[in-house]
Amino acid sequence: MRKPIKALGVAPKASLLWLNHNSAPILDIVLKSLESLFIIDYPNYEVVIIDNGSDDGSMQVIEDFIGKAKSQMYLPPMKLVKNNWNLGYTGGNYIGYRHRAKDSKYVIVVNNDLVVEPHSLKSLICYLENHASAAAVQGKITSWDGSKIDNCGFYLDSMYRVHARYNGLPPTEGTKEAVVSYVSGCYSAYRVDAIEEFGGLFSYILPYFGYFDDADTGLRLWKKGYSVRFVPVLAGQHKGGPSYSHPLKNYLDMRNRLASIFNMGGTRRFMVIPWIVYILSRIPPYLGLSVLRDGEYKTRAKYAVLALVNSLSLARRTPKIEGDTQEPCIKLRFPSLVKMTFLPSRVAATVSLLVNAKGTYNIRV
Repeated sequence: MRKPIKALGVAPKASLLWLNHNSAPILDIVLKSLESLFIIDYPNYEVVIIDNGSDDGSMQVIEDFIGKAKSQMYLPPMKLVKNNWNLGYTGGNYIGYRHRAKDSKYVIVVNNDLVVEPHSLKSLICYLENHASAAAVQGKITSWDGSKIDNCGFYLDSMYRVHARYNGLPPTEGTKEAVVSYVSGCYSAYRVDAIEEFGGLFSYILPYFGYFDDADTGLRLWKKGYSVRFVPVLAGQHKGGPSYSHPLKNYLDMRNRLASIFNMGGTRRFMVIPWIVYILSRIPPYLGLSVLRDGEYKTRAKYAVLALVNSLSLARRTPKIEGDTQEPCIKLRFPSLVKMTFLPSRVAATVSLLVNAKGTYNIRV
């Protein structure tokens, strides 16, 4: 039976980081997200708005919206930080983290395409207050219309692929507290004392720019002996969508993932080998040796090769992921390594049958 969570006494200070960059195409969504921060049911929080060098007029619209809201309602304490250029998700949020109130015990990251449920912040902070070993926590995040679950935290598998818990299932699912590999970067709460052990939020992976940053942070917290948790409370509605062009997104995700694997200690760094096999299998179409592949495929192949090359230097510029604690991980067996090379499906299926093994994909726990 789960131990009941005690109510908060004096509410600890929380700083919400909300990042914007050239959001003019989705301003209606962005303003709904911002408005949701004004009506959070928590007595002691501030909002830090960071603009990553927007040049599309979106920041002016946001400032006007805040000014109008001030004349109509009470707003929480707010800070506005304007960067001269786009520092990415990691750099922008790190700057916001640096501008937080010095007495903030918790820092909360909120994407500008997510609407926060008013009562969720209190539940997340209550959980952290009652679980000293937990360094990061998130609630249930649904799709924009609330019809299905976006994620209930994430698991990594033994090849460091990402699996969103309960993704696409009805919002009535995901009713149990759980440990997870990492929490979602679109809305999650972190314990400042734990993050400070790494020098501050994302300070250790500033060159990542964006993608796999939340996963890397989860790994580092687990290695330091902390836990990362999902709490079954409705947290927010997430629009989602491409923040960058698809080739660049794929490049950043692959490069950063490989750098994190290179930075793992012991034999686990050798899990980069299946990824190298996968990338090398993309080279023939990249070189134009296959007339069956279109231009987009070749572009993706080019970015995959660049990601492999650049991940080595990136790993050297970021700290090692060190520690003894094992994060929750979906254990995979040999067939998944075979499938990584994108062999014909019949060949992969035959090999899987011969070794009589499957991955333990019980993600609904």
